[in-house]
Amino acid sequence: MDWYVFVFTTQKFSGELKENDEGYLKWIPDTDLESLPLWPSDHIFFPWLREEKFFSAKFLYEGSVYLRHKVTFYP
Repeated sequence: MDWYVFVFTTQKFSGELKENDEGYLKWIPDTDLESLPLWPSDHIFFPWLREEKFFSAKFLYEGSVYLRHKVTFYP
């Protein structure tokens, strides 16, 4: 099964978060992210977000076991 995930970051937000079928949404401080139950690949791409790099990546898993990834960075 393939999943496509889009990650967006922001420094400002106005309005209210809306409930949806995927779970409870809330803003999390960057300093708390790594303490959440995360997939192994999340720890790989978090630094790229902090460096504000634009990228696409494919993370290969076998079941829930991380195997490898391939990333392309864009200017």
